[in-house]
This record gives sequence, structure tokens and C-alpha cells, in this order.
Amino acid sequence: MAACSGYSERHFGRLVEGLTGLTAQQYLTAARLHQAQQLLALTDLPLHAVAVRVGYRCHAGLGMLFVREIGMTPADYRRRVK
Repeated sequence: MAACSGYSERHFGRLVEGLTGLTAQQYLTAARLHQAQQLLALTDLPLHAVAVRVGYRCHAGLGMLFVREIGMTPADYRRRVK
């Protein structure tokens, strides 16, 4: 992200943290999680497709993130919100 912005990694990180209160990695993770929640709630895409769309190579990474941050698996989340 920093390279695309034209800023150094350090400066980019400071800008993101100043604007959001989160590190660039925390912000990216939160954005991925939010997008995944939307896709799980509003589509019938399989979990591996949701994972790829939000930037994970496989569903396992997304699954671990969900359990850590939401307290349930993506499948459980989908059942609860649909």
C-alpha cells in the first residue's frame, strides 16, 4: 500500500495511524474482515471465494481471523446473519 501511495512505509504507517488510530496492518485486517462479513451476509459465495476476494490465499486464514475477532467461524456467522 505504501508503494502505491508514493510514501515511504514509515511515513505511510504514520499517516494511516494518525487518521484511523490503527496501524496499517490493523486497518487492512479490519477492512478485510468487514468486507468478508458483508459477502457472507449478502451472497452465497463459498468460503474459499470470499477469502480470495478479501485478500487471503485460502479460507484457513480468514477462518482464523473470524474466530479471533468475531468469536465464531465464518459458517456460523453466515448462519446467524442470514
